[in-house]
Amino acid sequence: MWDIMEEHLEEAAFLASQWQRARHSPDYRLHEVAQGPEARLMAHLDGLACAGPEAPERLFIPWLESTRPEEVFVAALALMATGAPLDWLLPFFSEAPGPRQTALFKALRLAPTAEVSKFLRRRELQATPGLQAAAVGLLSLRGEALGAEALLPLLRSESAEIQTAALRALREDLPAARPLLESALGAQSSDVRIAAGETALALGYPAALQALRKPVASTAPEAARVLAVLAAAGHAEDVSRMAAALDVPALESAALWALGHSGWRHAAELCLEAMKHDRTARLAGEAFSRVTGLRLEGDFARPAKDDEENGLPPLEEDDLDADLVPSPEATLPLPDAAAVARWWVKEKDRFSPKTRYLRGQPLSPEVAWKALSTEPMRGREQLALDLAVQTQGAVRFDTRTWANRQTATLATGLTAARMGRPRLTTR
Repeated sequence: MWDIMEEHLEEAAFLASQWQRARHSPDYRLHEVAQGPEARLMAHLDGLACAGPEAPERLFIPWLESTRPEEVFVAALALMATGAPLDWLLPFFSEAPGPRQTALFKALRLAPTAEVSKFLRRRELQATPGLQAAAVGLLSLRGEALGAEALLPLLRSESAEIQTAALRALREDLPAARPLLESALGAQSSDVRIAAGETALALGYPAALQALRKPVASTAPEAARVLAVLAAAGHAEDVSRMAAALDVPALESAALWALGHSGWRHAAELCLEAMKHDRTARLAGEAFSRVTGLRLEGDFARPAKDDEENGLPPLEEDDLDADLVPSPEATLPLPDAAAVARWWVKEKDRFSPKTRYLRGQPLSPEVAWKALSTEPMRGREQLALDLAVQTQGAVRFDTRTWANRQTATLATGLTAARMGRPRLTTR
């Protein structure tokens, strides 16, 4: 029945592309992804799990050599689902970094088998900084606890890739790691600085904010990522930095993204002004709606002149360190700026300038947790970062795993014990 198995592979590859697009879409919610493309993809993977011992060599290995990332992704998942030895995957790790390797890493992150964790600790994966960093990142994303003994040597590494992975894997305030974390805030590598800033904020280090605020005035490539992290930090004074970034053409989209996630009333007013310009109207409308809760439909939207191509990232670009600021979406509604402005005149007084908001509600860990179930898929990764910062790292939510797994986690609720770590005001 090899023809049936090949059909399963082809359908799974197509659905992997659909699943990837849905994961970043402003038009999908979590339950829609879980019940739609993901459920269909899982059904084909279940069929492939029955392929038998000849399947790896006959079916899956040829597909692992494909130039199409979605084919590599499903072939790796199918191979692991059959219980085949993971040694089959080793030759593909020695390749130069690229879309195929990224797709393989993604499959390893999502595979449920416990053998993956053992595989990622193998000596062969310590051969190069890139592979070692990927293995550390994957172990962390799979929920593996990496203690001080494992992390401290990695934090001291001269490789920026390894340092970045170790910083992202650091989940506790280890005394021996503090000087290394503070040193990383001033590292030459922007990847190291951003990872250090995110981790330091989640662990309650005030020094992180000052370190992150420095590059925002520049047009350095890291500035867009810094704005997203500052939005998660949630300080009203950083709205002025986002406003300044609006005047830098290369940072317009990132600035609007950050304003929407900052949650402040003044940020919403800046978005209202940006709605007047076609170039920024869609993103400004999305950001305004995220703060205020106004649905941009009916009288508050206008028909588009021209719908552009959807701006979702392809599978090969969805790497482990993907930027927090996605591409602009052509499917976002086009707001009627005048109608929205009239609504704001009537409603703005119910928004306190001293409170952060999400969809018109005062933002709290409980509100953010519930929103992970109800918000559009686009923006949930930023919301998870915000939640980690708000709870001082006590709540870490993985928005990159299977949607059905996320749904099950969110159904458990956000308990007081889970977010019980007190917020730090000094180191």
